[in-house]
Amino acid sequence: MIAAYLSKHLNHRGKKFSAEMYVREILEFFEYNYYYPDVTLDALANNLMINKRYISSLFKDKLGISPMQYLKNFRLDDAAQRLIKYPDQNVEEIAGTVGFKDSLYFSREFKKKFGVPPGRYRIK
Repeated sequence: MIAAYLSKHLNHRGKKFSAEMYVREILEFFEYNYYYPDVTLDALANNLMINKRYISSLFKDKLGISPMQYLKNFRLDDAAQRLIKYPDQNVEEIAGTVGFKDSLYFSREFKKKFGVPPGRYRIK
């Protein structure tokens, strides 16, 4: 999944990509594939054929955040919207829908970001 997307979008026509282009393409990849729990920095680095530290430094230079922190925030923001939009879905389902394998980890990270657990966020 990751390899097919990245090879289609990043490795076509033998072009060299700038740091900004890599970051932009990875952001787009995250936007369309964030719900897959297997999206990892190692997978991105392997498929881009560049060092994962280089990817991290690109993100920190351009966005001030690591790529995986960006992805986690993206997932949490989507989960917050889904908690309100889909009141019949339980927290575990929403966690899985946005790419978290572990609903306890999801709840802990959600509370760190929003100040309340996901169940309470829904009622506020």
